[in-house]
Amino acid sequence: MRRLRFRSPRSNQASLAALVVGLVAVGGLVWGPLLPGSARSVPITPALSVAIGGTVATVPVGAAPNGVAYDSGRGEVYVSNADSGDVSVISDSINSVIATVPVGNTPKGMAYDSEKGEIFLANEYSDDVSIVSDSSNTVVAYVAVGSGAAFEAYDSGKGEVFVTNYFSSNVSVIDDASNSVAATIPVGGNPLHLAYDEGNGEVFVASQLTGNVSVISDSTNLVVATVSVGGGPSGVTYDSGKGDVYVTSAYSGTVSVINATTNTIVTTAPTGADPRNAVYDGKAGIVLVTNFGTNSTTLISDATATVAATLTIGSNPQGIAIDSGTGEAFAANSGSDSVSVISVVGALLSGGGVASASPGAAGYVVAGVLGAGLGIMIGILIGPQLRGRPPQVPGQDRGPTLPPGPAR
Repeated sequence: MRRLRFRSPRSNQASLAALVVGLVAVGGLVWGPLLPGSARSVPITPALSVAIGGTVATVPVGAAPNGVAYDSGRGEVYVSNADSGDVSVISDSINSVIATVPVGNTPKGMAYDSEKGEIFLANEYSDDVSIVSDSSNTVVAYVAVGSGAAFEAYDSGKGEVFVTNYFSSNVSVIDDASNSVAATIPVGGNPLHLAYDEGNGEVFVASQLTGNVSVISDSTNLVVATVSVGGGPSGVTYDSGKGDVYVTSAYSGTVSVINATTNTIVTTAPTGADPRNAVYDGKAGIVLVTNFGTNSTTLISDATATVAATLTIGSNPQGIAIDSGTGEAFAANSGSDSVSVISVVGALLSGGGVASASPGAAGYVVAGVLGAGLGIMIGILIGPQLRGRPPQVPGQDRGPTLPPGPAR
């Protein structure tokens, strides 16, 4: 049998040095473009895309799920089911429903009140808001609002909940201390989603019929500006990282980016067909948009206002929320009675084949995966030599096979 020849310690050191230099060079080429601040993007291989994935779970819920809200106090996700008139409570640690709460007629949008640990839920055809305690998962109060209660936003600065009333074309302001309506504000025709801008103390309301966005001051409860966006605006989310507001236009299949300081549109970006809602992920610097018509979610980089990836999810997605505890997004699929649990970083890597360098999060994950692979390579190549024995080669005799020992 041919014997293996062992290198001298000096040749081992030279090989190790050459390997390290090579790895550093490769690391600079591969990881450099992924670091924050880089203007480049790195293509992701199909193998890595499959390994990372985008949708990590699909959770069955009630009939025609619509709104989604994340409860940061308990690590739970609340999903309104419009056709079954109830709310599904999902534990984000096991991605399964742990409770179902009956509410009003055709529940739609929801908002989480972090100060009181309560969920405010708009019931479209009973014209009221159900208030659900997250500790007992029971309705503790009902508040009558306008006609066609649709969606909500929680104003953490004043402890108020803003509710759009689709048919009466106004917004009800609920004081969460008294659970009563403190003001009613006229806005554009058929208002849908809305978002709270904590930087300016303002609420942005998308009005579908009139094609504009009303900007409400929470100190006066008056409309201080109106921004024309067109195309049947629907979803709204506030980007606290850049101070922008993203508004989806269902008819044109785009999203408008509004500067919240000047209340002007700075750019637009394409989405899928019939975009319904949007949410901002501050950790990734990404805005996620649900596309009702194409059964997908579009991920937009807020650094460039360009599409970073598109991920296919369930049928007719509508509401979406970010779980800041797990870094995942929960999207309600009204056509398939389910919720898609989305890894935002995984979607960036697999959904579009390119990971944007600007958000940073995707870059760190890719660097970690590549680093782990290179670490394993190093261990295989030089680990046995550093321990004083040769590496195993194919066909080499490993010695006799010992009989198995007693079971443990």
